[in-house]
Amino acid sequence: MMRFVPQHILWFYQASQHLHYGLNMSNKQSAFRSPWVIGWLVLLLTVLAMNITMVYFSQDGFSGLVVDDAYERGKDYHENMRKRIEERPKWNTRVEFAGAKNFMGDLKVHAFNKPVKLDYVVTDQQGSPVEPHSVTFYAYRNSDASQDFSMQMSRIEAGHYQAEISFPLKGVWDTYITATTGDGNIEHNTAQNIFAEE
Repeated sequence: MMRFVPQHILWFYQASQHLHYGLNMSNKQSAFRSPWVIGWLVLLLTVLAMNITMVYFSQDGFSGLVVDDAYERGKDYHENMRKRIEERPKWNTRVEFAGAKNFMGDLKVHAFNKPVKLDYVVTDQQGSPVEPHSVTFYAYRNSDASQDFSMQMSRIEAGHYQAEISFPLKGVWDTYITATTGDGNIEHNTAQNIFAEE
């Protein structure tokens, strides 16, 4: 009477018999001639070689991502951030691109390879114009850092700065306008995502 044996159990039984006969000393065939044993050895040696290579390259070069005093700086991180927030000027800012439209939280601007006027207005909490020492526009492209650029904005009147901006690539740009005080230690950053199109 023949009983049904699941395929995976039959395969396991045959593999164990093959391994048993391969390791049996009375059998003239060595276990190292089995394709299974050779395959596992090749896989093990490949993983070992990859690990040795990664350890070698990690010791060979410094990535520059770690600073010498990381622990000391980390201990005081929250205190330093609190001080920076307290020292930061309480300014109100407004960023306006000519012809810009709201597009899924970003500003859609027709500024691909053609200049568009950018206005930046900065006031204090009472609404009086503020005179920062310098105002700089920064544009960052996440997918291509070689296209990043920055430019100084020109003063039009008290608290009003302007620049002609042109983006070299279509798509999303991360932009920041940084207004710095006279001593250069305190700055106010305004972030805006821009979607540049024709």
